[in-house]
Amino acid sequence: MTFSGLSHDERKWMYFVIWKVIFADGWVSAEECEALKTAMLWVSKAEIESLEKADPNCAEYNFYHPPKGISNDKAQIMIIEIIRVGTLDGDLALIEMAMVEKAAQMLGFGEEAIVSLLAYAASLARLQACQKVMHPTLSHDFQNNPSEP
Repeated sequence: MTFSGLSHDERKWMYFVIWKVIFADGWVSAEECEALKTAMLWVSKAEIESLEKADPNCAEYNFYHPPKGISNDKAQIMIIEIIRVGTLDGDLALIEMAMVEKAAQMLGFGEEAIVSLLAYAASLARLQACQKVMHPTLSHDFQNNPSEP
């Protein structure tokens, strides 16, 4: 299943959570900005304005509830995407981690699953940070036409 398998209301809820997670730490990376632009395609401009007016303080945990009846498959897609976007900057601030935890709870994940999801999020953030450090080295040390051994 992909995002196209999510209902409009499910994508709208996911946009709202992603928006909150991205702005929660007070800093938005270029990668997060691109992810937010993509998420904005899931909802109408009026819905975006309505959500942002209803909750202008992104750093608060007051999520509205996701639509009822979300399947496990859909919940997994949603929380993994929320984690992916939240770690794009190579960091996962405590407030972002708390928001991921709350989103996972609201999607119906139990304590054991949430512990695994948070460990995954921390690992992914570390990998993103390593990639950011490694990228300039790879660009600098690339040989366009390497000679044969």
